[in-house]
Amino acid sequence: MPSFVRLRLKVKIRFVWLCRGRISGVLSGLKVNRIIKEFMNTANLSVDPLQKTAEKLPQCKKRILILISEGGGGHKMAGDSLKAILSPEYDVEIVNVFRQIIQPLDLLHSLTSGRISGEDFYNFLLRRGYHRSANLYATIGNKYMHKNRSRIERLFDKYMSQLDQSYDLVISTVPFINLGIAAALQKKEIPFMIMPTDLDTATFFLGMSFLDPKKGGKFAFAIPYDDPDLKKKGLKNASIPLDDLVVTGFPVRVECQKKYSPDQVRLLKIKHGMLFDYTTLTLVLGAAGNRMLFTYAQELAKLSNSDFARPVEVNVCVGRNEKVRLLILDWLLQEGAKLLHETASYSSVCTSQGIVFHLRKFTKDIVELMACSDLVITKTGSCSVNEAIYLGKKLLLDNTENSSARYLFWETFNVPFVRKHGLGDAFYHLHELNCLIRVLLKEDLGHPVLSGHFPVPDFKQNVKTVVQSLFE
Repeated sequence: MPSFVRLRLKVKIRFVWLCRGRISGVLSGLKVNRIIKEFMNTANLSVDPLQKTAEKLPQCKKRILILISEGGGGHKMAGDSLKAILSPEYDVEIVNVFRQIIQPLDLLHSLTSGRISGEDFYNFLLRRGYHRSANLYATIGNKYMHKNRSRIERLFDKYMSQLDQSYDLVISTVPFINLGIAAALQKKEIPFMIMPTDLDTATFFLGMSFLDPKKGGKFAFAIPYDDPDLKKKGLKNASIPLDDLVVTGFPVRVECQKKYSPDQVRLLKIKHGMLFDYTTLTLVLGAAGNRMLFTYAQELAKLSNSDFARPVEVNVCVGRNEKVRLLILDWLLQEGAKLLHETASYSSVCTSQGIVFHLRKFTKDIVELMACSDLVITKTGSCSVNEAIYLGKKLLLDNTENSSARYLFWETFNVPFVRKHGLGDAFYHLHELNCLIRVLLKEDLGHPVLSGHFPVPDFKQNVKTVVQSLFE
């Protein structure tokens, strides 16, 4: 068929297609469609391209809101992990609930005309090691937020009403404020999931007994492991239906759920300047760093390679506290250590006893450093603890007099939990540190995670399953 004839036929067919609404007054739409398709087939023409385009248009993704806080690093990390898991299938947005939704409740922000927020002050207390004050501040904040739950509900409702497009699901990684959020979402019939970033989940589920189940709403209350003590903690301040309690695993970074082969570990050691056939210790006390790092480094410098089957190297992660890193470096050099090499990200020195120290600046590759380690020495923060658990690394927790474990009520549970499941130990006095390092490294019982005695849930898959069930 000549091209100009085909063109004229297409124009006529397009005209009939656009007018079929009027023709349907005489003939049924089904009959018109059949006639047009038969005519097209006879003329050897394709189906209308606009119809094909309409058929191929993807359905709009469901929208998910993830609430975070920047008080500490765990909530933001959990939000990033959830977004990485859910983004391929859903439209995910992360919002700081304290700064973008309930900021009118931030008294410090109001008193300082926006110069200092409640989160800033909390981080300052942690960075300086003022754990007793941080505990008092959090305790007051917990009661303050619970008392203002109705105002939280109104502020969240106002935030939702100003959106051009509502959300289909809300996930909170934040403690203290969830009752007000849940009440607002219950009225709007939007599903709500609470994802705790602590093993002690009591502050996340606080006040949920006030929710009236007769008013409906879909809720999911996540706990990291199927452990009876964890469930007791979660139900301490709330009467939650057991059907709404779901075991998801801990919201660790995606890298923590990988299985690292010996060859991969070797490549990571090359990347980060570590030594082969060395026993590797990693000391990390948070992204902000901690003044106690200097004291702990002095104690670790007393180690001797003669106490171990292989020589020892120590990663000291100072975070953003560059002053502490330089202080440790100067002290080690004064004590006779030799500078091996120095880069933009770390300095390596070797003590007179043969212990190699890598003094590392702030890095986003903490997971890779931990993956190369035989033992992780850290504070009792739930994120650090659970990252090591997922990686199958032994833990040695700081439970000394001035540690966060002694004062932050949501961290005290972590020490007995780690001991109960054989995941590591804790030192209560500084002089116990090196002794426990020797004991833990000489143990040959196998890590409970690697042996299967403490199976860690597949966080990625479980989160997907729970989210899907909330949409059904």
